[in-house]
Amino acid sequence: MNTPLRSEMRSSAIVSVSMPAWLHSAVQQAVAADGGEISLTVHRALVPYLKERGFLSQTAAERFDLFWRLVNHVVLKAKEIACDGQFAETITLDAIHMAMKDEWWLTGYRIYIGADIFRTGIAEKGPINREIGFRVKEALGAQVKKDANGKVMTTKVLGEIIQSYTPLVVS
Repeated sequence: MNTPLRSEMRSSAIVSVSMPAWLHSAVQQAVAADGGEISLTVHRALVPYLKERGFLSQTAAERFDLFWRLVNHVVLKAKEIACDGQFAETITLDAIHMAMKDEWWLTGYRIYIGADIFRTGIAEKGPINREIGFRVKEALGAQVKKDANGKVMTTKVLGEIIQSYTPLVVS
């Protein structure tokens, strides 16, 4: 039974898979229902299968599930903000603040990164924080804010669980 090390969970490999047309069609339907990303749909299908067969540890499967529960909760909060008509370029940070009001989210984030949530330099924060930003942007159909030269803007913050975020705008 393999348990990925934290550093291994940040790396990836590209796999090409041939499948019958009927299976590909079903996968495409699942991808559309999951938000349009095949790799995520495949991951979600593989994790329980590999765990059940003993090729993936319970710990690794729980870590995968925790990652997505944390990310999806922030996305849900961002959608709530947008539905309330409060969309601002700070929406990612605002959604994180809302998620932080839920004790389970704070505890889960702390467990996931393995350290104090406000500590900087924690390698595990990078992937989850980037995923949160990406998923919020995608869920809201937003665009990254750019400066006059077309360069993506970044806002640095202090005293937050993130050190910076990309301001978002509605297109």
